[in-house]
Amino acid sequence: MFINLNELKGIFVDLDSFPLESDRMWCSLDETVRLLFYSDKDEERLERLKSLNSRFATYFGSPISFIVKEHVIVDMLKVIGLHSYEVAFLSCEHDNIVIIQGLPIATIYYTQYPSMNYDKAAKLADFYISSINELNSIIKNEYKGYYSEVESVVFDKGSRLSYRTASF
Repeated sequence: MFINLNELKGIFVDLDSFPLESDRMWCSLDETVRLLFYSDKDEERLERLKSLNSRFATYFGSPISFIVKEHVIVDMLKVIGLHSYEVAFLSCEHDNIVIIQGLPIATIYYTQYPSMNYDKAAKLADFYISSINELNSIIKNEYKGYYSEVESVVFDKGSRLSYRTASF
């Protein structure tokens, strides 16, 4: 769902979508934002992350499966003490972004690929990033949201169409 995110104060991090070796990168994130890491698979990993920084919150469980579990989202908001219009959902899994888009929460898709398949273009996230520095730019309000309205350029690569991702 495309919403007006005036100031990002918290991020729900879909920890299971990130590789284990990425855990230390969260310490370089701007300290003005609260992070809530959730996992429904690895409680030990959550505990390790919580010990890295006192501003890191954790939640064992997931707000998504095939559908959004709204009561879990409410619980997660209570843990970090924020409203849904102050948080964003971050994942490396595009399918998880699509599931969460029905809620009034901004979405951030973390990907290392410079383009995406045409079939995903109808479900673009509010923000696309490929590094923590870009995430810091969102926190500082240097990147604007509404990604699909800002940058939806179709490129013809042979017989396959894709959408280009870009930094703003």
